[in-house]
Amino acid sequence: MDSDTLIKLAKAGLKEVVCEHFAVRIPRAVVRETIEDAGARPEAEAIRDNLRLQRLAVAGQGMASQKGEEAVLSLYRAEMFDAIASDDKRFLKKLRVLGIPYVTSSVFIPLLMRKMALNESTALIRLEALAPHISPDDYHIVKIHIQDWSRR
Repeated sequence: MDSDTLIKLAKAGLKEVVCEHFAVRIPRAVVRETIEDAGARPEAEAIRDNLRLQRLAVAGQGMASQKGEEAVLSLYRAEMFDAIASDDKRFLKKLRVLGIPYVTSSVFIPLLMRKMALNESTALIRLEALAPHISPDDYHIVKIHIQDWSRR
């Protein structure tokens, strides 16, 4: 998972539930970007707590000086995870070209609904909290998925 996604999930109140239901690994560069370079931001404190409580794990031997996305890609290649979590449009384009599976922060909402970790009302609340940080297209697609899932 890259810094952008981790911060967005924290701001939307989704980070804890994502960490409970998915094995989230971050490279050292993401720790630097989200905690060490972030100062006293509330999401930095929450991420630090998740590391301390081992809800998040630092993985790989990548250099902390790497850019987060580069370190995430190196980690994926070294340890072969199921997918990379990112919201960085340039990085996602690169992942598509390379044929590497990925998820965005907004995609976690329907995935969590499928795991029965979010109900419709909570999913909609979390989507609204995430809305300022995602594209209108992503917002509307996820909202449709939430409504379709609820009709089942």
